[in-house]
Amino acid sequence: MVKLWMFMACGGAVQHITPPPVFPSSETRTPSAALALYLRGQLHLNQAEWDEAEAVFQEAMLLDPKSPWLYLALSDVAEGKGELTEAHQFAQQAKEAGGGEAAMVRIEALSTLTEDKP
Repeated sequence: MVKLWMFMACGGAVQHITPPPVFPSSETRTPSAALALYLRGQLHLNQAEWDEAEAVFQEAMLLDPKSPWLYLALSDVAEGKGELTEAHQFAQQAKEAGGGEAAMVRIEALSTLTEDKP
């Protein structure tokens, strides 16, 4: 960390100041960082790169743990991996996080897939 010492013209006191970071640290990341990770995860998801997508979505979840969209994305990953029970659990978490109609549609679709499975 860079430390600067500044000579105060008013009274000649020396004061320690710490400049703001050039890049946000892990403590100051905003939801926009989670959004960037979500979009990167979607790129992996669209290429059926399940493990890569899951890792990116999990990283985004650390920054925005209440995002229903991340739960829905993880549900998509689990479905892609053939893990329908886990996909349903993520969809349920999306609903509980405020995912609204998108989560309900996802739960219904997964229920249909589970019923059709022999």
